[in-house]
Amino acid sequence: MMVLKDYLFNPVKFLPDRVQTGMSLFFVAGAILINYCGKTIQDGIYHTGFLSDSAPGLLVVSTLLVFLLPSALLFIAGKTFNKGTRFIDLWNSFVFSMVPLLLVNILSASLLNEAAATQLAVATNAGVPDDAGLLVRIAILGVIGLPCFIYSIVLLVNGYKTATNAKKTPHYIWMGLAIIAAEIIYRLFLYPSLINYFTK
Repeated sequence: MMVLKDYLFNPVKFLPDRVQTGMSLFFVAGAILINYCGKTIQDGIYHTGFLSDSAPGLLVVSTLLVFLLPSALLFIAGKTFNKGTRFIDLWNSFVFSMVPLLLVNILSASLLNEAAATQLAVATNAGVPDDAGLLVRIAILGVIGLPCFIYSIVLLVNGYKTATNAKKTPHYIWMGLAIIAAEIIYRLFLYPSLINYFTK
């Protein structure tokens, strides 16, 4: 039972490097496929939006950046206190931490679409949405999405600890700053640039 628990909450601590990397590449390819089939796109590190008729190149580049940018910043954060930190370890740790959110993306694409998302935004600005079916779908996403997000953070913290040998509070502050910086850089600068480049 303890072994199963350890694998569930810190798989990168026990899986061989080659297995981790192979699975990471598989998960990234899966993320691209999920976005393509669901007509979704990562408009933030931790946020997915709907984008119909998006170019395949846009989906590939944006998804790769969502994984590469946080991994690179986490690597830099780890290097500040552990010179032996390896990029591949942070890459694997971050990719594994995103797997629960990939499951949420599948569910989101199944329950909602771009029209429903637009309807939700308009209704939210006007007050509480009056579409009972839409409310039920949102509630289902919330009930499943929140535990998945928490699980994702647990995987990230445990993976970061394993990859960098983090032990002190400042080490985890560096981790938090790296993730925040990745979200800001991607959402405010890289994502708009990608949209302009691939849709002009």
